[in-house]
Amino acid sequence: ILLLNRKMRLRWAAVGVLALTGYQVQKQQPVQCWSLFGHADSKHKPTPQLHSLTPALPGQVTLYQYATCPFCNKVSAYLDYTGIPYRKVEVTPILKTEVKWSEYKKVPMLVVEDSNQKLVLKDSSEVISILQSYRLDRRANAASLAEIMSFYDSIRNTEDESKAHRYVIKDFPPDALLGSFKAEREWRVWADEALVHVIAPNIYRSLPEALSSFHHITARGHFSDGSVLGRIYIRCANYFGALAMYFISKMLKRKYGLETDVRQSLYRHVTVWTSELGGRAFHGGSAPDLADLAVYGTLKSIEDMDAFFDMLEHTDIGPWFYRMRKLCDNNSRRQCSE
Repeated sequence: ILLLNRKMRLRWAAVGVLALTGYQVQKQQPVQCWSLFGHADSKHKPTPQLHSLTPALPGQVTLYQYATCPFCNKVSAYLDYTGIPYRKVEVTPILKTEVKWSEYKKVPMLVVEDSNQKLVLKDSSEVISILQSYRLDRRANAASLAEIMSFYDSIRNTEDESKAHRYVIKDFPPDALLGSFKAEREWRVWADEALVHVIAPNIYRSLPEALSSFHHITARGHFSDGSVLGRIYIRCANYFGALAMYFISKMLKRKYGLETDVRQSLYRHVTVWTSELGGRAFHGGSAPDLADLAVYGTLKSIEDMDAFFDMLEHTDIGPWFYRMRKLCDNNSRRQCSE
């Protein structure tokens, strides 16, 4: 560590650690009201069960990810629960050698490849919407995955900071299911624009907790090849990363108006979700919907960290979370992990 000059230390702390966590400081304002798509009537029938749809995609599917990135965990939760066969590749932070073939370097990145084409899907919520649109289209002349991706390109508004297009499901729903679909979409937005912002301030709440979190992150991620340099790399990531993210977490706490004790903000957000469940097994009723998978993936990113265990102790999220994990694990057709 002593061999690192000041410029290199700053690079490790400021650039590298943000890449490690997969969390980016976004230029979004906290959303105070979640009635973005109108009132949702909970009495409407749920959308078609995700697992009952045709699982196959046209080609080999590969997810490039960081193990502890909440956005990556959302995509893997969808793939696991729906039973889509895929390969998971852990990306090496900073160097990102696994995605050197791509100009786009952010994760999650989902690649669907066959002998004729290689499609690259980006942005976790848009990826899920594209896949769901493809799997819902059962017409004889159903659109190809490339055509559905083109549809999302056509409705993308670069000036719309809310990025509402990410939550659109093409040609769905029919009027009879409109109410439940609005609720599903509303809570997907909530996961992206509210819940995710309490994650980093909680896992980096104090210096000891930040260090513990980084030990967990480097243990789960792809950080070392076992060489001496690899071990130095992990040591630098743990200590410089924990220190940098501790201070960044304080900035995020102020930016998103979290409580003095950020654990209380975590408990409050989780309680909002369990209240929405209202005693149901899942938000989708008897089976999960896209809202369940979005919230589950976000929370799964901190599984086995101190904040996760505190959340289980102080909220009623546990039964729902472990129901979701059991279903995702049972349905998963993940082929390998690199």
